[in-house]
Amino acid sequence: MLFRSGDDAIEMAIQSVPDAMILDVGLPGVDGWEVLRALRANPATEGVPVLMLTGHAGDSVRRKAQAAGASAFMTKPFQPKDLRAQLEALLDDGTVVELRQAR
Repeated sequence: MLFRSGDDAIEMAIQSVPDAMILDVGLPGVDGWEVLRALRANPATEGVPVLMLTGHAGDSVRRKAQAAGASAFMTKPFQPKDLRAQLEALLDDGTVVELRQAR
């Protein structure tokens, strides 16, 4: 699913818990940080793997993503194959199986 705003992403993730999410920090309205905090605060979505994307390079942003509960982090621009590899790694780590069993 593709969402144009952070509010939409939160609402739909809670209604239909995804196996994983790719979340851009720079979402309009509610930004990616707020979406991630909301997902981690909700029992239904707290364990969903989240790959954060940002155009802001730097260790401070990476640390912020880790502290906020991001499962992985990538800086734009990136190669599509690298995005796919990150997403596959998140889906293969066993978390998704645990989430499905808990539903």
